Amino acid sequence: MQRAGLRPDVVSYALLINAYGKARRKEEALAVFEEMLDAGVRPTHKSYNILFDAFAISGMMEQAQTVFKSMRRDRYAPDICSYTTMLSAYVNASDMEGAENIFTRLKQDGLQPNVVTYGTLIKGYATVNNLEKMIETYEEM
Repeated sequence: MQRAGLRPDVVSYALLINAYGKARRKEEALAVFEEMLDAGVRPTHKSYNILFDAFAISGMMEQAQTVFKSMRRDRYAPDICSYTTMLSAYVNASDMEGAENIFTRLKQDGLQPNVVTYGTLIKGYATVNNLEKMIETYEEM
């Protein structure tokens, strides 16, 4: 693309990061993200969610957290998709304390968890064999 004299935009970068994330190619996803920032391309709200998803799928918690903080710094309010994707990242990392914190935070920010959000949290509790929390979360839903 660049060899053809075209400059990648935020959509191009986000799609490439997403593809690398789904392929679980962490190093390449991170390299493209860093290249995007170095090129002065700032993520949009939608591309932030794509980045969260790519990093969550790849188990790149540190990068997902950095992007989440960057989103707030860039004055984009995380939506339910943003929070659910971050929740999924914590669940995939078996970090249920982090998952619970992000779940609490989304409610503090005035968002209403949806069926996907609750399902993600329940999946996390199932993964760590916490039947009590699974039932509690199901009943809260």
